[in-house]
Amino acid sequence: MKSPAYNAMTPQAREALKMLGKRLKQARLRRNESQEMVAKRTGTTRATQQRLESGHPGTTLGVLINTLYVYGLLDQFDEIANPDKDSVGKALEMNRAPKKSGRKKKEEFSSDF
Repeated sequence: MKSPAYNAMTPQAREALKMLGKRLKQARLRRNESQEMVAKRTGTTRATQQRLESGHPGTTLGVLINTLYVYGLLDQFDEIANPDKDSVGKALEMNRAPKKSGRKKKEEFSSDF
């Protein structure tokens, strides 16, 4: 039986989690480490690392971030939901921004020299 979190996910989200898990597994294998070794370094269990690598949606974000840190990949996390790369959000924000009128304000000059 799948968890409610898993059942609520879209197929695209499930696939993204599975892909992330595969990438983490590849990073672990490239470092020639076992899940047990990574678990010790991250303060988790082998079962938790296995769930992370299998794309289980109940694995906490903290476990992911700590695992990325252990692999030296935490800098890549900065790209997730980066507002500078959110073209849809930026376009919506611009459409909500108040429109500037073409008239210029009168400049006020001071006679205080």
